Amino acid sequence: MSGAAVWTVAGGVLIVLVVFPAPGAAQEVDRATSLGRLVAGQELRIVLDDGLTRRGRLRALDPSNLTIDEASKAVTLEVARIIEVGRRGDGLWNGPIFGALVGVAVTGVVMLSECGERPGRCPDKAEFMLTYTGVGAGVGLLVDVVHVGFTTVYRRRATQVTVLPFVSSRQYGLMARVTLER
Repeated sequence: MSGAAVWTVAGGVLIVLVVFPAPGAAQEVDRATSLGRLVAGQELRIVLDDGLTRRGRLRALDPSNLTIDEASKAVTLEVARIIEVGRRGDGLWNGPIFGALVGVAVTGVVMLSECGERPGRCPDKAEFMLTYTGVGAGVGLLVDVVHVGFTTVYRRRATQVTVLPFVSSRQYGLMARVTLER
């Protein structure tokens, strides 16, 4: 296997590991841990169980209540009624990582096509790889810097309850099923 093919495979494996994380990593952590990542003064978008969306800056948080400043007025919300919490912005760490991984993959593909067809025109591997990886990281950082939306930090699991009646010649009653969405 040539050096370019190795880099292509390595880049593909890294992208798959980042884009498709293990199912265990995707499981939601408990509410206290998720909401515990919030810091006083952060701008929040909160979706309640009645569909209402509130926006404001976090003032206080305890196990049962979350208080925000909304239009210069303190509003206290019950944590049990909260379906989703988003905070303004996104960390700057993930953009360069995704960009660098894409750069490694692009390097592998380009080197595979250039070196496989014309071995005499194969670019300097280290310089070529560092250039595309650096450009990818720079583009990823730029995307993160201009991201101004909300990042979801907590989402309550949806619970579905299904109740079905059943009737037979000798029995009757209800059958219930509870489904927790992950």
